[in-house]
Amino acid sequence: MEKLAELIKSARDYQGRGKFSQAIGLYQRALKKARSKEKAKIKKDLAFCYLRSGELDLALKEAREAEDSFAQLGDEIELAKARLLVANVLLEMGKSEEARDLSLKVYESYKRTEHSRLVGLSQRFLGRAFAQLGDYGQAKDYLQDSLSTFRRADDEGETLNSYNDLAFWGMATGDWGMALENLEKGLAISKRVRRKREEGAILNNIGTVYRKTGKWVKAEDYLNRSLEIKKRMGDPIPLAHGYISLGRLKALQRQPAEDLLKRALTLAQEHGYRREEAMSLESLGDVAKENGDLDLARDYYQRTLDIGRKLGQKDIINQVQRRRADLLIAEGKDLDEASRCIQEALRVSQSLGDRFEEGCCYRTMGRLAQAKGDSKAAEANFEKSVCVLRSLEDRFELAHTLLAQGELRGELDLLREAQRLFAQIQGAEFYQALALLQIARAEPSFKKAIETLEGAEKLLRAKGEAEKLKEVRALKLELNQRLERFPSRKYEFLQGLSSGDLGEVFGQVIEVLGADRGFVAYTGDGSKGMEVGASHNLGEGEVNGLLSLLADGPVCADRDGFEVGRPSILYDSSLDERFSAVGAGSLMLIPYGSRERIDGYLYVDRQRGKEPFLEKELDLFYLLSERVAKAIVAQRQRELEKANLSLRQRLAVQGVVPEEIITQNEKMLKVLKEADKVKDSKATVLIQGESGTGKELVARKIHFASQRNTNKLIPINCGAIPNDLFEAEVFGCERGAFTGAVPRKGLIEEANGGTLFLDEVGNLSLGHQAKLLRVLEEGKVRRVGGNEERSIDVRVIAATNKDLAEEIRKGRFREDLYYRLKQIVLDLPPLRERRDDIRLLAHHFLGIYSYQFKKSLRGISEEALRLLEGYHWPGNVRELKNEMERAVLMAEEGDQITPEHLSEGMRLKGHLEEGSLQALDGISLEEAERVHILRVLEQTGWKKVEACSVLGISRPTLNRKMEKYHIEGRRSAR
Repeated sequence: MEKLAELIKSARDYQGRGKFSQAIGLYQRALKKARSKEKAKIKKDLAFCYLRSGELDLALKEAREAEDSFAQLGDEIELAKARLLVANVLLEMGKSEEARDLSLKVYESYKRTEHSRLVGLSQRFLGRAFAQLGDYGQAKDYLQDSLSTFRRADDEGETLNSYNDLAFWGMATGDWGMALENLEKGLAISKRVRRKREEGAILNNIGTVYRKTGKWVKAEDYLNRSLEIKKRMGDPIPLAHGYISLGRLKALQRQPAEDLLKRALTLAQEHGYRREEAMSLESLGDVAKENGDLDLARDYYQRTLDIGRKLGQKDIINQVQRRRADLLIAEGKDLDEASRCIQEALRVSQSLGDRFEEGCCYRTMGRLAQAKGDSKAAEANFEKSVCVLRSLEDRFELAHTLLAQGELRGELDLLREAQRLFAQIQGAEFYQALALLQIARAEPSFKKAIETLEGAEKLLRAKGEAEKLKEVRALKLELNQRLERFPSRKYEFLQGLSSGDLGEVFGQVIEVLGADRGFVAYTGDGSKGMEVGASHNLGEGEVNGLLSLLADGPVCADRDGFEVGRPSILYDSSLDERFSAVGAGSLMLIPYGSRERIDGYLYVDRQRGKEPFLEKELDLFYLLSERVAKAIVAQRQRELEKANLSLRQRLAVQGVVPEEIITQNEKMLKVLKEADKVKDSKATVLIQGESGTGKELVARKIHFASQRNTNKLIPINCGAIPNDLFEAEVFGCERGAFTGAVPRKGLIEEANGGTLFLDEVGNLSLGHQAKLLRVLEEGKVRRVGGNEERSIDVRVIAATNKDLAEEIRKGRFREDLYYRLKQIVLDLPPLRERRDDIRLLAHHFLGIYSYQFKKSLRGISEEALRLLEGYHWPGNVRELKNEMERAVLMAEEGDQITPEHLSEGMRLKGHLEEGSLQALDGISLEEAERVHILRVLEQTGWKKVEACSVLGISRPTLNRKMEKYHIEGRRSAR
């Protein structure tokens, strides 16, 4: 039978070695054998073990019970010790006021006695309580009193702990000098009395101070020394802390940290240290987020939060909730949840008196407000963060806030201060490069922007940051485009330049620009291609080589076509790999001609090693180019994407490429993104949307983007095939199936290996629905009049403008077929919900019909565009397409599309929607109805079935009204 004394001795041995879970088990067994006074002491020890294990609720329960027992026993000294233990637990739980009151009760009872340990501990806990409450003055006084008490009592162990407490006060208030001074004093004591455990802890804290003050190299040295001591000691909790501290520093330095943090996690899990487990998980989440694995980061943070809530550890909760908010903001997801997370984090930080976390919380709140478009709230929160972090002198986090604030304001001074702070931190070159990237974006001087960007590139190359180097290249291209948009100015000395022949003018261009080489070329008689009008330091072969390169496209790598009449520039020829072999360091050129054809080029360059062409030279080049050209087309194309779009539209009319879906609308882009994700899936897709929204275009997009695109896309209009012919057309037939029948494949077999598109599937009869369902489920088809079942491999895409769920309720559509079709559902928004696409689509159709009808038009007037944007478009994109076709037909060569070219119904509807009552002057109700019916007929291509659907009337009613208003004969109606 176990003896009580042996159980307690073993438990305390485990407790002294930091193996708290083993100690807890032994104390619990000892409790069953102990009497009242012994039980009280065991409960006190048990509470301490629970405290060190992070089980705060259990720690508080046992400590309270020990307190009650000692009170009943009348043991005042043990009662005081139990109360201080309760206060310690309350401090860890963030219950500062209760901890303060309890510590004060002990202090007042023993401050004039010889019980120095009780006095010193009560002073320590008072200091910690006041620090959590934000009263740093009283906190410092009590902590210094605690130090004095223990020094007078010659208690070196507690004196050492008091130096550590004062160091934490210094870290909390940003008094890093005081923190370091006290830690070094504690370190000296720990070495003198050979307390390796405390020495390892203090070395770890000194490393943390150096990390916070930006001395990361020193920090790494101290953390490594601390970790070596902890490894030799073999105490799992300190060792886990050592791995976490060093792992966090490595992560900041962009060095491998995951292995260290996983070692800490393993130790914590093996020994049941839940708090250390949470700290490890949180840091692993930080690493995953930096590596771009947001799903993994989200999982780590959630596990951390679960542990923090279970343990009641407020400091863990506030830190991880801030990180979760940052993650949600970075993803652009669930900003409401991000708001709840950061509000809780801020509330807890303030209750704990954690100024560091409070400052970081304000920064996250600023980012959240910015994500919601509230720049005023963002600025206010960034300012609060700056104030708090400045007071703490935390360079790293302050620099991050200044960077965010500078990005919001576009203020260079803030960005440069952030860069300077990062530069002061040894090992923070990556973050310095981030700041330099932002400075380059905001820098108005192109030359300074380039110099700044080169500084960032150098730092990132040294750190091997491949992903960020891609961002540098993208910014170089962005800056290069900024040069191309640089506005020209007039220079007086240009008035004195000669206007002689081409060679003379070109010589002046070379001289004024300080170019090393160049040429001017223009089209000849149409059979010889480009002729060289003049050149400088370039042979004929070199010029032809450059012309061949230019024939491949512009000198800016992210554009698809030249903007005629405006110069192109590469301040660094390496931005376009084609020019890396021609020996140029920087180059400029301007294409002459028209949108349809480049008629010539003016090209100049400078050699490598010389100052690149920048703003001034580009400005001059633009003006000088006017002297060179015999004919310059001043027309500027619309923005680049519209020019590229026009080219693709002309190809589409010729049947070279399938028609593309034109959109910039977020809803439509989301649908297209979803369509792209499922392109190679075998799942059935159901496309829902009103008539004219582009359901067939989306189906074609899925097919042509899929691996089935080498096989056929077979569309079946389920409402257009007569019922008596449906089965033969769709399933095929054998000889003799009906009079005149010959063996032939049905449309389903024609689609084998490809895609079957069931358009308006809601119009199928119930009988045909059943047969179609059987084919979809079994993957086999049987021809009409045949017995053989043929296996088929088809991807099915269905489309409908009906509410199939409602059709099921009315008994017009089979529920089993509905669920078979709706494996993936894509809902297309009507045009009235994507008004930001109307201008884009109008220009798109203008380009198509201008080319088709061989008319050169000058675009669309703003007034006409406003009418188009204001209309409700019941016929959706198809209606807009018909409207633009009509407008192009009505316009004369060289016209601009104006309201006069739009249909009468459009003009009337537009005026009505703009609220103009004058538009109704002189128009009767019957005339308004006539105009509306005519308008809808034109929109639907005079298809009466579709017109009735839009108008909401029956076919006989439409016929009567057409006869009444004499509009039957306008077109052959169907």
